[in-house]
Amino acid sequence: MNHPTSATKTQFSWRPAQREDLPQMQQLFIAAQETDEAEIVPSLEQMERLFALLEAEPNSHTLLAISPEQTVAALAFLFPSPNDEEQFIQIDGHVHPNYRQQGLGTHIMEWGESTAKQFLQHVDHSKPQRLVTSSMMHHSDRIDLFEQQGFQAMRYNYTMSRSLDEPLPLKELPAGLTAVSYTPDYDIPMMHAFNTAFAEHWGLYAMTPELWQRRFIRTPYFRPDLTYLALDKAGEIAGFCLSEIHQEQNNQKGKKEAWMEAIGVLPQWRKQGVASALMMLTMRQCRAVGMETVGLDVDTQNPTGALSLYQDLGFKTERCKIIFTKTLH
Repeated sequence: MNHPTSATKTQFSWRPAQREDLPQMQQLFIAAQETDEAEIVPSLEQMERLFALLEAEPNSHTLLAISPEQTVAALAFLFPSPNDEEQFIQIDGHVHPNYRQQGLGTHIMEWGESTAKQFLQHVDHSKPQRLVTSSMMHHSDRIDLFEQQGFQAMRYNYTMSRSLDEPLPLKELPAGLTAVSYTPDYDIPMMHAFNTAFAEHWGLYAMTPELWQRRFIRTPYFRPDLTYLALDKAGEIAGFCLSEIHQEQNNQKGKKEAWMEAIGVLPQWRKQGVASALMMLTMRQCRAVGMETVGLDVDTQNPTGALSLYQDLGFKTERCKIIFTKTLH
């Protein structure tokens, strides 16, 4: 594994992360919460799930900087694309507030780029290879670092929220469609509907049954009772709204918020009110189980016009995240 080689390295011990490091890694996020104006701190359970995504490769996919005081001063994760269609690697790095302005962020990005190139050297070079990272819009220091490292802003994602105290008018599905609640029988059909609905969505990749289960269905947040599908007369899925409740985040924020994790409509049913009908149905049910708000993320450049739809339904922007990319080949 490539490690930093400048003078900064001599002040810190650099090594891969191990599962037993997770509590100290969480302490970094706790220390940075006020400085970074972070709304929540990831729980240990969330960090366990994040670490599990690395599967058997933590030695090559993670990097920690340990300070002389034995504090986690910086950390980084690399997440390669899970299939060959999208040749990109995401890097997620963080530096403890007490150790900023010492070059640790620069080292993390240099390590990430060097390691990503190693990962990608044996894949199809006819397709673009990209390193991807992100920053909240108000984190000017991160943005400056990314730009200095040759990254360019590629996309802008909004986190949006809507109060459930506001009116929730019933919206009808198009003729020929029926709304049903999720059951396990719809699991694989919904995965295929997801792949079709998001086939042209930037940065998303096709789900396999294993990834689908791990990413959505088997998470502790998934709420089948708040997940709805629109079926045509043949029983085929025309659209879906998959919902979650993140209870620990709600506890931290003092909110009762449901989360629309995936909203999709198949191409032949778009612009006919399928998404708005499913979303209103979902919001009414969320209110019935005691939720007070509902949130979602949206790519502002989504070609289906999702942002305008959500604004029309009363969602308001709370935060903006910028997605940065750097072409490696």
